[in-house]
Amino acid sequence: MAMTLCLVLMAMDGRAAGTAMNARDFLQLCWEAMPQAVQAALAGCADANARAQEDSRTALMLAAFNSNPEVIRLLIEAGAKVNARDNQRAR
Repeated sequence: MAMTLCLVLMAMDGRAAGTAMNARDFLQLCWEAMPQAVQAALAGCADANARAQEDSRTALMLAAFNSNPEVIRLLIEAGAKVNARDNQRAR
């Protein structure tokens, strides 16, 4: 089921099966607190350590900002770096 959802998400975005989900789309799923979609993306194609280009915030940071424990758990189980820093906190 998870892979099916990932393929559906990619099809909706016009990408062929097997094409990696881009970081921006994955970060949006994490921000919007969509655990099933995040799980599907992680199972099929997404990077748990994806970063926003603007400020280097990670998917885990976005999930934490929105207080989304289920997405946080999924990202950590998928290997998200819990000690990562964004551009604002790297100074």
